[in-house]
Amino acid sequence: MAASRSQWRCRRSLAAPATATIPACFGQAILVIAKKHGIDGQAAKVTADVTLNTDDGFSLAVELKVSVPGADRDKVQALVEEAHTVCPYSKATKGNIPVKLTVV
Repeated sequence: MAASRSQWRCRRSLAAPATATIPACFGQAILVIAKKHGIDGQAAKVTADVTLNTDDGFSLAVELKVSVPGADRDKVQALVEEAHTVCPYSKATKGNIPVKLTVV
């Protein structure tokens, strides 16, 4: 596995549980609150990029990428930020690992 000085991208086999369960959970949080933001939550697509950092030992970082075709970007951003406050994974990782939220 090629690595930078301080980061490795997790192999799919290593990251599979996280790359499957985190976006699924976050997607459910989006479904719960999407209507409030005037967005079709069924159209949302969520992916997670999990990074294994090797600075001072090992730690994880996650980037959640959310797209909602045809939806207003600012509305999607507001939805994503609110979903991050209600998603159980987001709550569990708060303060433990960095999570970047990206609207694509």
